[in-house]
Amino acid sequence: MRQSAIEGVAGVFGVSEAAATALLIGSRWSLSAEEVMQNDALFEKAANLLLSVSTHSTQPPISVVHLVHTASIEAECPICADKEFLETLECGHAVCAACWKSYLSLKILDEGAALVSCPMAPCNVAVSPAFVANLVNNATAAKYSALQLNSFVNDSPSLVFCPAPDCQNAISCPAAAKLPPPSSILPAHLNSIIPTVSCSCGHSFCFSCSLPAHQPAPCGLIKLWLTKCADDSETANWICANTKDCPKCSSAIEKNGGCNHMTCRKCRHEFCWICSADWRGHNCSTYEPNTKATTDQERSRASLERYLHYFNRYANHDQSMKLDAALSEKIALKIVEIQEKCEMSWIEAQFMTEAKEVLLASRRVLKWTYCFAFYLQKNNACILFETNQEDLEKAVESLSGLLERDFSDVAQIASLRAQVLDKAVYVSHRRDTLLNTTLGDLKEGKFDWVIAK
Repeated sequence: MRQSAIEGVAGVFGVSEAAATALLIGSRWSLSAEEVMQNDALFEKAANLLLSVSTHSTQPPISVVHLVHTASIEAECPICADKEFLETLECGHAVCAACWKSYLSLKILDEGAALVSCPMAPCNVAVSPAFVANLVNNATAAKYSALQLNSFVNDSPSLVFCPAPDCQNAISCPAAAKLPPPSSILPAHLNSIIPTVSCSCGHSFCFSCSLPAHQPAPCGLIKLWLTKCADDSETANWICANTKDCPKCSSAIEKNGGCNHMTCRKCRHEFCWICSADWRGHNCSTYEPNTKATTDQERSRASLERYLHYFNRYANHDQSMKLDAALSEKIALKIVEIQEKCEMSWIEAQFMTEAKEVLLASRRVLKWTYCFAFYLQKNNACILFETNQEDLEKAVESLSGLLERDFSDVAQIASLRAQVLDKAVYVSHRRDTLLNTTLGDLKEGKFDWVIAK
């Protein structure tokens, strides 16, 4: 992709690839051969820019770009004044190998320059990667090529490097070229579709802000939310505690799984881990505001309660994701056990692994729905969003509970497998429904926002 752009511009202007690279870096890689050929004004602008990166003070600019690196000549170096064999650049300026090496190392390693020009000011002729490779060690030459590649990716609105540790892949997303700045909270920008991309290394992330996937929440809301959560970290500490008392008998209960449907071992009371209400028939995903708050103190308390409602559920799904992810080892052991007891093939026994991936992806979406909902003004689109959120949450908790069931009873495995598969399909359907409906309403501007920094 990068090489194609360089060759295209070099062909249009009849210049070396080094000069074409200099032109493209100078234009922040915004030029293409097709656009230049079809637009006279752009061609003239590019030609002027080409002169600025391919000329020097003593020779005609047009002839310079056709010159090639000449053989070494023995003469006095204009930098160190020693009589050495000098390496000549395209412009005709000659410097000894030691000075070239020091100059190139300084520019590339210390300054991180993606484009190095002739050291003889005011000459602006660019130094090609091939010229660099003849004078420096392999590591420095590789660094120069990498810097030019980085400039191509970083300046391209449709390219981004994968943020996963030790991954050097670049991801292309042409549809994201016209995205607003990731930190923007303008209403028009909040209605933009959030592109999530997946790298071949397995990492999924937001193309716009490079944070882990956070659909359906726009990037601007994510930045506000994470800042607010950090500012209220002391309040959040007690919320994230992993133990609670049973609301019926007050026995201490430790949460060691992702499911929020809790059953007290002492009194068998079933309740919701998030809000402590009786599990049967309850719904705690929707916040019910305190409409009777009149004084500043009451309004401040109501505002805090509203924030805690959403943060509690956001943090809880984040914790549940970690607990669900920890099921991998247990699931692997269960799969082996199921294969041995039921004479089931390895492929047939993978239903638990597939269901776990569905569960994690859906919890991630649920986690960010609470950030999204915190900034929503109540209207019809908001009500539909909360309904879809509630449906997904119930389905997720049901699937999580199934995966924590005991699979040791051979007689029940076939039935449990069918239940897990059916529930995983249903959870995927509810997740897709929430995302598609929400993204559609975002695109049509149906949401009203309450942005309180």
